[in-house]
Amino acid sequence: GITVPWEAYQQYGDVNLLSEHYEAMKQYIDYLDKMTDPETGLIGGNHLSDWLSPELHRTEHHLLVTAQHAYNLKIMAQVAEILGKTDDANTFWDKYEARKAFFNHTFVDPETKRTIKTNGELSDSQASYAVPLDFGVFDDETIPYAAKHLAEAVSRENADDTGKMRPEYSLMTGFIGTASISSAL
Repeated sequence: GITVPWEAYQQYGDVNLLSEHYEAMKQYIDYLDKMTDPETGLIGGNHLSDWLSPELHRTEHHLLVTAQHAYNLKIMAQVAEILGKTDDANTFWDKYEARKAFFNHTFVDPETKRTIKTNGELSDSQASYAVPLDFGVFDDETIPYAAKHLAEAVSRENADDTGKMRPEYSLMTGFIGTASISSAL
């Protein structure tokens, strides 16, 4: 994926690593673009979800896939800038802004600023706030609300997928959400 060379670059500052993997990273973005339904804007065929989350039913995989797609576009724009590929960088920044706008329009209730599913049903899970906050996908207006809602989701009792109430401050994220929750908080 895109994040491995990017994280290695961030750790070691090795531009050659980015250059070596740039075309493969672009091909991955092209693949995601091709998998995006032009009518719904949702990416098909990819079921990234918050595996092993006690409240998996509350975090729709489309929210996570869309957040990851926007994040990948942001990384690609930064990589293209570092490599001096200005035209590519501009294209990736434009795609990132469009995907970020799509995310906020699709997965954020305009009145409450809580996360929702594509069917309009409330999501409001720890992962539904943690991942987009960590990836920088919420728009500027939504960020303070999302941070507040995440803190509320962490500090309240939550029902797990079996209906059992979990105590306050229980971690309700799976693999994906857990990777993001510390930096989001």
